[in-house]
Amino acid sequence: MEQLKKRQIMNMAMEVFKDKGYVNASMQDIAEKCGMAKGSIYKLFPSKEELFIAVFEDCYYQMFILAEELERKRKQERWTREQLFLQHIAFQLEYITEHYFLMMEFKELPIKTNELFISITMKKKDYMLKWHRDFILNMYGEQAEACIWDIVMIYRGILKEYLSLLQQHVIGLSIAEIAAFIVSRMHALVADLRAKDADPILKESNILNNASNPANQQMTQAAVHELLDSIIKELQQDTEGENLNRQQLLEVTGLMRKEYDLPTANPTMLQVYMAFLETAPELRSYVRQLKLMLRF
Repeated sequence: MEQLKKRQIMNMAMEVFKDKGYVNASMQDIAEKCGMAKGSIYKLFPSKEELFIAVFEDCYYQMFILAEELERKRKQERWTREQLFLQHIAFQLEYITEHYFLMMEFKELPIKTNELFISITMKKKDYMLKWHRDFILNMYGEQAEACIWDIVMIYRGILKEYLSLLQQHVIGLSIAEIAAFIVSRMHALVADLRAKDADPILKESNILNNASNPANQQMTQAAVHELLDSIIKELQQDTEGENLNRQQLLEVTGLMRKEYDLPTANPTMLQVYMAFLETAPELRSYVRQLKLMLRF
């Protein structure tokens, strides 16, 4: 009985949040929508924050359940992999557009600083990444394996931008047409990466660990090491002596790595090393990235 009551409250709360927004919606509004006393809602959801978090989490859960049910049904109907792929993208476009406020605009809400909400959004992101990875691999198999996380990120970027435009009502096309266009672009992307035997930029450890814990120090350290390795590789390719300070630059890169790996690295020394590396035009983009990583 209590679960049914919770479900009723969450369904009505979702409508109120969509209509009025999180800030303007009140527990009284939700109580009136449910046709019950406000005190009855507080017994199950002690605050508006907790109710919103429950609605937010359930919104994603329902999407995953509906997608799974739809795919199972289509497989029974013997749909091809490409048909399933197209349907999956169309479903995401339709469902997220319908629940856009809850699923895409929550970053602008005051609740974004709530610790429980932060934890749930991180877990959600991690699950969504794996979900996108799996459905892309189901379509392309080994063709996509080498650069799968780069493909996932490009797909998520495409999806995000088209969802934003759909929400703004500036696209005069059906969701089916947009989904077909995205499928065509994904085919071209995977074929191009395969034809050029492209090296991946992203690794699973970078993506999934960062999704669960964006402030992970070990991941930052690994990324800094990888960037310093790229600087060394760039300098070692200068075999014609185009950069007369090449040996000095290599030595400074090594010194910077040693300093950075110290338990208490000296920020001033790191800045000195980066300033020297920045004197080489071909290294400036690397140094800018280092400064962003090290927050200088």
